Order: sequence, then C-alpha cells, then structure tokens
Amino acid sequence: MQALTESGVVGVRCAGAAHFMDVAWKRAFEAGQYIGPRVFAAGYFLTTTGGHFLTSGHARECDGPYGFVRAIREQIKNGVDHIKLNLTGGIMAPRGIGTRRRSCWTTSSRPPSRSAASGDSA
Repeated sequence: MQALTESGVVGVRCAGAAHFMDVAWKRAFEAGQYIGPRVFAAGYFLTTTGGHFLTSGHARECDGPYGFVRAIREQIKNGVDHIKLNLTGGIMAPRGIGTRRRSCWTTSSRPPSRSAASGDSA
C-alpha cells in the first residue's frame, strides 16, 4: 500500500468489501499503523434479492424497504463513508426480468424499497 502513496495515489474508493475490510484498512491508515492512501469505504455492496454481485461474497442481500433501512444502518454503524446500492439485476439479472438485451437496465426492486434506500421515507 505504501507504493500506492509513493506513486501519487492519495485516495481510493471501495465499492464493496466483505467483512468491512475496507473500513479496517481505512482505520489502519488513519491511525498511522500502515502508510497508504485515504480510503473511502463502502462496506458491503447492497443489492436486491437475487441481485447483481450477490454471489461474490462482498454483497448483502436486502428484502424490501425495511431490509434496506436495516442494512444501511448496519453499514453506518460499522464506519462506512458511502453506501453502494445496486437496485437492478445488473448483468446477472434473473432471466425473467426485462428482455435479454435490456435486463441490466430493468429494476428488480419496488418503489418503496428504492425510497427507503435513498432516504425518501421517514
């Protein structure tokens, strides 16, 4: 990691890491335990049921509005800087969602889930 900093990389943004490893690196760098770039941690990648990136081990599956709110609060509690949401199936969309060519742009979440995840609901 020191090589990153020495070569001019002063910050990295993580878009999903299992077990909050990005938060651990962030804290280690901030404490001076290791030399490295500033880390903008996301913790787990939050996705819909059966959604994109789920099988990677770096994603957390969320069901409905309460599932997203609970997962986001857990992320914040564990020290993330930003929340990475995926509200579609991405390139790994279930076959029944959208057409084959457009499946990555078709949402697999419902409006209440999207509102809860974005903070629109109280």
